[in-house]
Amino acid sequence: MKLISINNDLDFKKIYEFCKNSSNDKNSAISNTTINNWENNPASLLYIIYKQKRFDKNNRADYLFIEHNDQYIAGSGYYPLDNDSNVCILGVRTYTLIDYRSQLLHGNLILPKQKEFAKKLGYKSLIMTFNEYNLWLLNCIENLSSGKGKIIGKRVPEFYKNWKTLDFKIRVKYTEQWCSYQHLDPDYHQKFYESINSIKTN
Repeated sequence: MKLISINNDLDFKKIYEFCKNSSNDKNSAISNTTINNWENNPASLLYIIYKQKRFDKNNRADYLFIEHNDQYIAGSGYYPLDNDSNVCILGVRTYTLIDYRSQLLHGNLILPKQKEFAKKLGYKSLIMTFNEYNLWLLNCIENLSSGKGKIIGKRVPEFYKNWKTLDFKIRVKYTEQWCSYQHLDPDYHQKFYESINSIKTN
């Protein structure tokens, strides 16, 4: 398995096949990887990569795939928060093909690499956001971060340690979401809260 950055290797065929291979999934996140009319669907991963260019390196952003047997099997991106370019959103448009979900590919490979890149790019804080359909993931991260959670038969990835959860929702890209955060620069704590409170929902 190897990690692929779209800013170094933008392979439309493999990305398209990745999205196509997700079509049998019944998970709510499937709408993010739809290939139907993707050129006109701002919610689709293909649109965001190719039309919107949200993950372009000039935006201090990227989308990382894991490649295995010449196909993409998992991926997610990162980019700066719209109202504070010092805050990096990790785990954006996360998806893993069904057959590989037990391997903790995001926690062990993709998310740690995103955090590493965020540090190099000078970000001061990190956030991950969650919708209602994947709120269970936030609960898992809370438990793993506090040392209360376990993954049967697996070692808990270091990445999931030291995350905290906001007690209110924020609005990101016009969507209300729950948020977990971590500071790369502890001195940015106050400014972070000012930025986050400015997008707090009622």
